[in-house]
Amino acid sequence: MQSKNNLANSSIALLTWKSPATLERTLKSLDVIASDFGDKLVICQEGSKDELSLARNFGYRAIPTAKNLGILGGLKKQFLKLIIIPFYYSKTMRILLDRKMM
Repeated sequence: MQSKNNLANSSIALLTWKSPATLERTLKSLDVIASDFGDKLVICQEGSKDELSLARNFGYRAIPTAKNLGILGGLKKQFLKLIIIPFYYSKTMRILLDRKMM
């Protein structure tokens, strides 16, 4: 089924480190559009069990790292693990979120 926002062939990826409460709020916020994406991924730096569990419970692939790779290292890992074209959060994403929430 083709996504109405043409995101079915896109990935959404998040990077988290030692902040399960923030990750949970982020995943809840993205929940209104998450089903539109064909690939959903969370890189859990240092592999927090809480963050891995949250990501999986929201239907994301959860990939742990053994250590904190930093933002650039984590983004590189995200890019290498994506299955399909990445979709980056931007002003456009905010517009999509606003429309979906109406």
